[in-house]
Amino acid sequence: MLLAIRERLTGWVAYTIVILLSVPFALWGINSYLDGGGPTEVAKVGKAEISQNEFQRAFRQQLSQLQAQGIDPNRLDDELLRRSVLEQLITARIIEQTSRDLGLRVSDQQLDQVIRSLPAFQDNGRFDIERYQRRLLQEGYSAVGFEEMLREALVAEQLQQGMIESAFLTSADLHDYLRLQHQRRRFEYLVFSLDDHRGAIDIDAETIEDFYQANPGLFLSPEQVRLEYLELTVDELAAHIAVDEQALQAEYQRRSEQFSVAERRQASHILIRVVDDEDEHAIAAARDQAEDLHQRILADDADFADVLADALDQANVEGGELGTIEPGLMDPSFENALFALAEVGAVSPPIRTRFGFHIIRLDGIREGETTPFADVRDELAGDLRLMQAERQFFDAAETLANITFEQPDSLFPAAEMLDLPVQESDWIDRSSRSGIARHEQVRNAAFSPDVLMDRLNSPALELEPGHVIVLRIADYQPADILPLEDVREQIVTILRDQQAIERLQRELEEALSTARSGLSLAELADATGAVLQQPEPVTRTAQELDARLLATVFELTPPSAGEVRHAVGELSNGDQALLALHEVIPGDIAADDPEWVQLRDQLGMRMGDQQFEHFIGYRRQQLDIRIRESRLQ
Repeated sequence: MLLAIRERLTGWVAYTIVILLSVPFALWGINSYLDGGGPTEVAKVGKAEISQNEFQRAFRQQLSQLQAQGIDPNRLDDELLRRSVLEQLITARIIEQTSRDLGLRVSDQQLDQVIRSLPAFQDNGRFDIERYQRRLLQEGYSAVGFEEMLREALVAEQLQQGMIESAFLTSADLHDYLRLQHQRRRFEYLVFSLDDHRGAIDIDAETIEDFYQANPGLFLSPEQVRLEYLELTVDELAAHIAVDEQALQAEYQRRSEQFSVAERRQASHILIRVVDDEDEHAIAAARDQAEDLHQRILADDADFADVLADALDQANVEGGELGTIEPGLMDPSFENALFALAEVGAVSPPIRTRFGFHIIRLDGIREGETTPFADVRDELAGDLRLMQAERQFFDAAETLANITFEQPDSLFPAAEMLDLPVQESDWIDRSSRSGIARHEQVRNAAFSPDVLMDRLNSPALELEPGHVIVLRIADYQPADILPLEDVREQIVTILRDQQAIERLQRELEEALSTARSGLSLAELADATGAVLQQPEPVTRTAQELDARLLATVFELTPPSAGEVRHAVGELSNGDQALLALHEVIPGDIAADDPEWVQLRDQLGMRMGDQQFEHFIGYRRQQLDIRIRESRLQ
């Protein structure tokens, strides 16, 4: 199931699964998934309701996710955003009901496997139940609520996966697609340089002055702000936390397994394969076979390696070195027998496991060891400080958000309450990328109407996990028109480019007309001095040609036999090209080519996604969906 989730994450359901599996741990102040809803609902999907509490919670999460991505929600249409969140919840209800109707389910074992695989709940690559409970608690989720939410997401993924796997693409469709994808085009082109025209243009002072007066909006210095802000980070909190020796010793004992390496043993084995569901006769025969091999090993004139080499000729025998084995790696019966051997070279009697009968030889012993407390003291201290700081951080962040919201005209009450310094930034504008302005969220908040015009504190901005700031305007400089002398060269460049482009376009129009009248590009090159290029036939993914030129070539309608198709195209550097398309060569690819197989799978998945979306649309029409518009606010 995990492999399927990773390989088939597409569409709305996949987005939902990504969000659920990731767990939005960056967010703080989220209510429990199972908290009680109000008596009203914003929508009803069949018999299932979407409560106002659930809708508002989903909307807040959407706003937080947008802010985490550097998007200012204030710049978005609030009504459209709310509608988008509601549509997602409605789709989720449709999927839930459809999954139940189809009898889809996720077992407790599958759910447990997914949870244990999530890095958020692991410590050194292993699932940590205390970490799991702590992270859910920090985010306001109950374990029952989170597991039910995850179970629903996995069931939805089952539904979508079934749709994808049922889609198929015919060989004829794929062949037509590949013929188009691998199509080649033979063409030639003339390059007309913009620089050739720029150098011949002079701009007089009067023209410059007129352009400056007519376009004042082009020459504004950007508006700038200077910010004051409060910054709260987990690392800064951790730096001021003292950890006593007793707590360090207790943590060392609690994590003793992490700092201890159990005894490990090297082993070789001979395995006589037999499975549990074989009949008693086969099992008895395998046991007798193992006993016989064991007796031969114990004989004076034979050793383990010789017996193994002879026995490998038998169809149901395998064996050899197993390398280093640590506790918990092998079948318990195998491990008990191995670790019961007293000395290197000792051989066990036949041991039964689910694979058959093993004869085990002890090849080496690596003693267990424990890392001394002194060697990990600093690590333990850092971890304890961080754990305490994380707990403090969520409370402090909520306090910071509440005080700066309740007293929106100053940062000092919150600064005094939390013992935080009020910091100041340099002057920044909307394009600044240094200091705290390197964060897009900061720039968006600084120039938002509430902060810039109303001079209110910003919301608490989570710049990254464990890093929150609140800012306000300390000073403001409006945009202003720059002096003419400061922008004279800029104006000259603009006017020279405009005139050069006009001249170049006139030259191209004349050349295109001449080419269409029957003159070859080679003859035009001699007449105009333009550079003639004659590349080999190219595919639409050719890297050696200018991307814009290539796009123009493949937009042209294929010419008939003996015909030449002419067009004008722009190059990425501003130069222009006159194209002559001579031939379109269909692509060809063998059915056993790896690309054929890969593309078949990709297009099949894409078709499956489309079928899934159509299916959800169909189910939407079947269900009675009612929306209470007045409750969306």
